[in-house]
Amino acid sequence: MRLALIMMLVAMLVFPAAGFTHDQHKDCDRDDDGFLEECDVDWDEETGILTITSEDDDDEIVIITKKYVLSVNGEKIDLDKGQKELVRDYYKHMKKLHVMADEIGEEAAKIGEWGGKVAAKAIREVCDRLLDHDDEEAMEDLEEAIEAEAEEIERAAEKIEAKAEKLELVVDDLKDLHYEMKEAVPELD
Repeated sequence: MRLALIMMLVAMLVFPAAGFTHDQHKDCDRDDDGFLEECDVDWDEETGILTITSEDDDDEIVIITKKYVLSVNGEKIDLDKGQKELVRDYYKHMKKLHVMADEIGEEAAKIGEWGGKVAAKAIREVCDRLLDHDDEEAMEDLEEAIEAEAEEIERAAEKIEAKAEKLELVVDDLKDLHYEMKEAVPELD
């Protein structure tokens, strides 16, 4: 019975971890107050260009380069010092968000794969032992080994959760910058 509980724990760790994966080309998360609502954010690592495309009626395209040059619908926007600082901070937060999300996604995928391997190994071992009519002591040893590995997986998942909480703080800061920049730069409708 304990082995079944362990297998359930492993499965619970494996499958939710896949949900952490990140696709940088998907639509932005929707938010009740309109933060990046109905937009597509694309980060080109090679060129360092951030492109935000509005998917509403005006199809506005906002581009920020790695030198913090802001363009709206192909027109470069002249910025004063304060506006330039906002654009720089926004760009840096968006880059940090991208890097952190990719890192979390990669780590979660590894944990998911690890958990899947542990589950497959446990199932094979249980089947082998049941077919061989192995003794109770051998089954207990197997349970202990699986429990130990499941605990390691859980600790790794907790580390990812802590990183996700930090990511949430970056998103909150980015949200504030988004509205500050939108207010400070009239061309950003």
